[in-house]
Amino acid sequence: MSGKVTDSFFMELSHKYENEKEELKKKIFNYKIRLDELDKMVFHKEMFLNAIRKFMEMKTITAPLIRELIDTSKYTKPKVKENTKPNKL
Repeated sequence: MSGKVTDSFFMELSHKYENEKEELKKKIFNYKIRLDELDKMVFHKEMFLNAIRKFMEMKTITAPLIRELIDTSKYTKPKVKENTKPNKL
């Protein structure tokens, strides 16, 4: 063998390379979206924890503090198990 690649083998490798390249681009795009979602979740978690820390330090509850707790808790989605009924108050 002289070290040369046939045209058909080269085309097959080139096609595989292009397919793999496209798959990796899609994966990278999806990972970036997921990373952005996680960053937002961490940010909102930190906001909520800061509000709770303020709450724990206070001797009395004030209206602005309650509003802040309510506003930060809006960012969390309730986890609902499948096949369960919501609780009634």
